[in-house]
Amino acid sequence: MSSHARDPATMEGEGYVGLFALALDALSEPVLLSDPSFRLVAANRAARELLPALGARGERFPCSRLIYGRSGPCADPDLQCPLRRAAREGRVTTVRHEHDGADGQPHIVEVTATPLHRAGRLAGMLQITRDITAAAKTDEIVGRARDEWVATADSVPELIFLVDLETRIVRCNRAAAQFLGASYQDLIGKALKEVFRPVSEDLGVFEQGRGELPCQRPRVTLETASYGAQVENRPYGTVWVMRDVTAVRRLETIASSVDMMNNLGHVLGTVRHELGNPINAIKTALSVFRERYDSFTDEKKKAYLERCLDDVARVQALLENLRTFNMFEAVRCERMDLTGLLTALAGWLEDHLRTQRIAFELRLPSGERPIVISADRRALQQVILGLISNAADAVAGRRKPRITLQVEEDGAEVRVAVVDNGVGVAPADLPMVFLPLFTTKPQGTGLGLAIARNLVVRMNGTIDLRSRLGRGTRVEILFPRADA
Repeated sequence: MSSHARDPATMEGEGYVGLFALALDALSEPVLLSDPSFRLVAANRAARELLPALGARGERFPCSRLIYGRSGPCADPDLQCPLRRAAREGRVTTVRHEHDGADGQPHIVEVTATPLHRAGRLAGMLQITRDITAAAKTDEIVGRARDEWVATADSVPELIFLVDLETRIVRCNRAAAQFLGASYQDLIGKALKEVFRPVSEDLGVFEQGRGELPCQRPRVTLETASYGAQVENRPYGTVWVMRDVTAVRRLETIASSVDMMNNLGHVLGTVRHELGNPINAIKTALSVFRERYDSFTDEKKKAYLERCLDDVARVQALLENLRTFNMFEAVRCERMDLTGLLTALAGWLEDHLRTQRIAFELRLPSGERPIVISADRRALQQVILGLISNAADAVAGRRKPRITLQVEEDGAEVRVAVVDNGVGVAPADLPMVFLPLFTTKPQGTGLGLAIARNLVVRMNGTIDLRSRLGRGTRVEILFPRADA
């Protein structure tokens, strides 16, 4: 307390009593002063306005009369009067209880009684009474909502963690605690990455923000995603959601195996056809060459040898194309600025396509926020260039040929699309466009889209092709954001 503050008991006669009374009148809560026998001595403005017929000095009354104008006893017979309790124990006492108000509705009242002593003896009681019904109901609603949310989070099988800005666990649901074999109390305050270290040897997903977390103990695969959390529009931390996809991946593996066998049959049939034709041609030419060698002129011999070499070149080209199908056996994903990569490519693409009289446009989302994904820059660049090359072939000879490379934000995902107004793909061919060695172009290898899908899947993305014959084609790649 400042040395200039004065004890109200010493202010009388100096004008301070009136000033102190004004201070009490400025309070919004009703304030009462009573003598040691609990007879009213004074009341501030809030108390007088709340109950105009408060009564003269010396009147006794229950606290319920102050708030509701009732003169009966306290509605709660088991509640000890805070005035008597404070006087008996010699300390501030606060009691919260419920009254039926004059409106017939239950109201929650908080009464604070303070004993006032002078010369070691009780000189009076100070009583502050507040109707906290609205606040208590709000607290009850918030508390019930919190309990319901906790119950909801605990009822789902997904692992849910809330971490702060330093990645320390603030909360988690029951499934998360059970998976880690720990209690809530054991997990709170620990770094999320560290609590997973005993169960997984590959923790890279925590750097990327999403992906799959392979666990050895237990042996499961967790599909993981993270979402930024805000409190009062300020970054608070991150919500991590993990889903056990072990069974799903097992079924996908089975389906993939079946699909692979179907694809393998298609590939082997195509390879047999593509290799068989030139080999048969070589065999026939060499057989004729051997039988008629002596009768052939030098010009004829040279022609037969040139024909055989051409067929050998066809075989060699096919084998080279098959070799490129797996040229990216190890895709190395890292966080990268997608807009930066596409902007750099766009300048070269625009100049290159202009020489073919093809209009090119790059469309990026408005705003200065960079779009960050996790991908292999070299592999993604090959995919984009391959799709642009396919589009250029499709629009060749079309009136006003146009290719658009566009990026669209879709929540936690990013769509990269190559759109053209070319010849399109026939409906019967659409299911086979991603099959290795399938092509409708006279000089096509049938590996471009197969390689593109292979690379995109390895970068945790998906690729889809939609087309209308005679109208054009849209190839769309979907990547999860690494900054969501």
